Amino acid sequence: ARIRTARTGTADRSKMLRRASLRASLFWRDFSRGRRSLASLSSGSQLVYDLDSKVNEACAKYAEKRQTGVSLKTLLDTGRGDLLGKARGFLEPEVAQAHTATEQVLIQVAMFLHHELPIRLARRVVDLQRIQLLRDMDSVRLVHRWYAQSFEELLNCPAPNTAEKEEAFANVLQNIYQRHAATLLTMARGAYELRQELGRKGGRARIAFEDHRDIHNFLDSFYMSRIGIRVLIGQYIALREPPVDNYVGLVNTATSPAQVAQAAVEDASYMCERQYGEGASPFWSVWVATMGVMPRCRSGSA
Repeated sequence: ARIRTARTGTADRSKMLRRASLRASLFWRDFSRGRRSLASLSSGSQLVYDLDSKVNEACAKYAEKRQTGVSLKTLLDTGRGDLLGKARGFLEPEVAQAHTATEQVLIQVAMFLHHELPIRLARRVVDLQRIQLLRDMDSVRLVHRWYAQSFEELLNCPAPNTAEKEEAFANVLQNIYQRHAATLLTMARGAYELRQELGRKGGRARIAFEDHRDIHNFLDSFYMSRIGIRVLIGQYIALREPPVDNYVGLVNTATSPAQVAQAAVEDASYMCERQYGEGASPFWSVWVATMGVMPRCRSGSA
């Protein structure tokens, strides 16, 4: 049976997430210009999570496994229940008989995440251990411990193959999702710490931060992976919430380009007003240039 699932407070939550991303960008710009101190990014967390040999060995083992790509269509089809009975190994026949359609969908998604997330988290743990220079920054070490802690928690979590175990698994993922909320800012802080160290007289490397292509490539890959992990977890968490029209979890099935453009205008206004004060965001443009850009935006999204 097809089921309809989605999230609550769609517009408000979307705006909140966009604003958080914009604030992160503004923070990083101010750091790079020396306008902010490291204390302003402090998350209040301490380096209290110690890795042991078993966790390191498990991370190395899981990091060698192949991760599974997930398309937007798969997120949509799974959330709707279209793939029930088609996922091999994640939903046993007895589970389908003992649970409702909604419970089956949640168990199916939870079982996949129970298999997939340790692989993705382990890869990030290993990558954070290997990246030269950056790995020694306190903020990066903190992120490393977050990923290792989340990895260990998932390993210790039993397979969510019943409604009760699925609910417990959801609580674990909710905590993991919240733990990593500050990852973007904390990694930016780590990059800033490295920039400061490289700039000091007698620093351990003569190459400027901007010229460390390996670090920039690592950060690009790390952030892309983070997006994928948060989409997977966020979709699962959203599926557990009451339904909203035109949404399947995080997926909007009736996206309006006009609303997206309006949201961009609001975000630009927010950034201007935050930086320069109220009423400082008039929209000025060369009309001919604007008319040339908008059709390209439309054709590029088709």
